[in-house]
Amino acid sequence: MQSPSPSPLLPLSPSAPKAPGPPDYYLLKNLRRAARDPVGFYTRGWKSYGDIVRFHWRGPFSAYLCVHPHMVERVLQANWTNYPKGFFYKRLSIFTGNGLFTSAGELWLKQRRLAQPAFHRAKIAGLAGVMAQTVGEMLDDWDAHPTKEPFDLAEEMMRLALQIAGRALFGTDLKGEAREFHHLMNVSMLHIERRFNPLTLPESVPTPQNRRFLKAKRELDAWILGVATQRRQNGEKHDDLLQMLLDARDEETGEAMSDRQLADEVLTLLVAGHETTADALAWGFSLLARNPEARDELESEAKVLNGAAPEFDDLARLPYAKMVFEEAMRLYPPIWALSREAKEDDVIGGYLVPARSTVMVLPFLTHRHPDFWDEPERFDPQRFTPEKVAARPKFAYFPFGGGPRLCLGQSFAWMEGQIALAMIASRYRLELAPNQTLEMHPSLALRPKGGLWMTRRRI
Repeated sequence: MQSPSPSPLLPLSPSAPKAPGPPDYYLLKNLRRAARDPVGFYTRGWKSYGDIVRFHWRGPFSAYLCVHPHMVERVLQANWTNYPKGFFYKRLSIFTGNGLFTSAGELWLKQRRLAQPAFHRAKIAGLAGVMAQTVGEMLDDWDAHPTKEPFDLAEEMMRLALQIAGRALFGTDLKGEAREFHHLMNVSMLHIERRFNPLTLPESVPTPQNRRFLKAKRELDAWILGVATQRRQNGEKHDDLLQMLLDARDEETGEAMSDRQLADEVLTLLVAGHETTADALAWGFSLLARNPEARDELESEAKVLNGAAPEFDDLARLPYAKMVFEEAMRLYPPIWALSREAKEDDVIGGYLVPARSTVMVLPFLTHRHPDFWDEPERFDPQRFTPEKVAARPKFAYFPFGGGPRLCLGQSFAWMEGQIALAMIASRYRLELAPNQTLEMHPSLALRPKGGLWMTRRRI
């Protein structure tokens, strides 16, 4: 593997060489391989060519894979204005609209200013009780329905995370509607996944798949806008994220969010707020099942709860639960890949990156870089002690992105993961079902392929 870039701030040089990569005449072969197994394809490219790899995709334009933390920093922070979001996010915006995850420019900046107060540390801390109550209800249901049969933990974590997101966003118990919400989101996300195939027909063509998606999108929008409209009409105040978004005003203009923008932001938060955490929890318990010593340590730590639901102040007594969640997101980052489009020529790692190139940074690979992670495939929560974190470059670990577009909801996700891991481990031991194979499905998020089948036993 080539020598890494020593600095994220290399000057632009028109004489910079072309980055290494597979021959241009492998174009069609590479496209097929990337579509069939994207994680494996980019891993092989990194192992073969080094920390920056050029893939010639179309015409004079290329895609660049950047793996070293300094290169990631160049794209996401040091020169971030040169790397706006591109093709991937335009496809996703068909579902989430112009929410924070997909918007750009002045619209993004305005929405960021409006939404940021809702994610202040004190606001998020106040949601610890909501999270603990919801996890406790799931565990009570497990107590009431004991079984030795395998169940799909990935699906169970999706339901849990959606219920938490619903309560945090709307102050509303989605228990009766969670199944329908989950169905509508699955229809929508599957559609977006298919839309990354360039041969897929646009939504204007009334295929059965397009009709199902548009119906799901209409129903989700109608539900969100219905709740917002009802609140505006009755004037009642609620202690939830939706209320904070309704009350938000632009500092410069005094304007509130429009109904359309509000729906886009709430839908973005629903998608991001349950999918990523649910996937990370599922992978976390699969890792604990394969590493009994770590599982024993988590169960031992969780005894400090004494069967009670944790409050925000209790989180300081659960450091290992947080480290388990961090390590799970290192090995299986739900947002496993990020892409950007270069506006102008740049130099990354000493190599020219021409304007209009796609630039990809993959947490999945950077989180395994051997220069920063000893035995990178090994599960070891102790990697996240404060001393070890401080010794690594900032962008050696970036499960929520980084720079100005760092995910606003990361504190919410960290707290939810820590609470759920500790509470579940305090009452149940989860084991992998016999013959369970662990495969990744790298869609919009990194899901366990075919679900994650486990058994549970009351401790």
